[in-house]
Amino acid sequence: MKKLPASKTVKVQEKSGSVNYVITKFLRKGFNGLTMEDLAVTMITPDFSAAFKNKTGQNWDTQYKSKVIDRLEKAKFDLRWYTKHTTINGEFGPLFELCRLGSSGKVMEYIKNKGKEALLAVDVAVKTPLHIACSNGHTQLAETLIKMGSPVDPQDKFLRTPLLLAASSGHETVANALLSFGAEIQIKDSVFFLYLR
Repeated sequence: MKKLPASKTVKVQEKSGSVNYVITKFLRKGFNGLTMEDLAVTMITPDFSAAFKNKTGQNWDTQYKSKVIDRLEKAKFDLRWYTKHTTINGEFGPLFELCRLGSSGKVMEYIKNKGKEALLAVDVAVKTPLHIACSNGHTQLAETLIKMGSPVDPQDKFLRTPLLLAASSGHETVANALLSFGAEIQIKDSVFFLYLR
């Protein structure tokens, strides 16, 4: 078996966990070297601050969190929908499956039973039910979710909005529906920010 050079081993270890990757990148490049995607990881990972303090000895919350919020807000990153973080197999797993299938009636019934906080649930990729509906081309369901109170421009872990997903998947009808509900066309995803670096 061929042994990897030490430098390659370090790179593999860095990518094995997003929290470790972000902390390692912070140690190498500093706070300003973190991308929007990296900053999003610090917001959605419940134990990020503890892991950061353990590895660096610094307090993330007091030293950097307000800077993260400022940078994400300048990028028009909607933080309101972070209130409910779940996995696809977690409490709201059935909702994500219904959105994937485009079952408007069943989704409405599910949200009425679970409460409107279900509209703010996110999966492991930080996609909301609206992201799932739009990326699968379900126009009626997308309209239903927005009318029930879903934010129009939430961003996933790559800063993609439902509009960006609909457009990149070729779902023009969904994209037009989102625009009619006031979706912001100027929001950039993390790929855009990588090009700026």
